[in-house]
Amino acid sequence: MTLRPGLGARHLSAGTGDVSDETGVVVGASHSFSSGWDVIGEVSYFDGVGGTDDSATYVTAGRLTVLKTGHFPLQRQL
Repeated sequence: MTLRPGLGARHLSAGTGDVSDETGVVVGASHSFSSGWDVIGEVSYFDGVGGTDDSATYVTAGRLTVLKTGHFPLQRQL
């Protein structure tokens, strides 16, 4: 079993016609089980999304199953 945390950030300067810069942060993690199942999740927040005065929050969650066939793993999103 493996837990993999992640952290990211980005900043985009306002372009021509944009009201504001876009600044965002994301926190996520994935966990692998010995059965071949992986689960992932992340939360991200953006201020000035798309160069506007708006903000946005996204939540992502999922499960990945890795099926091994010979020398090449076959991945399938469920």
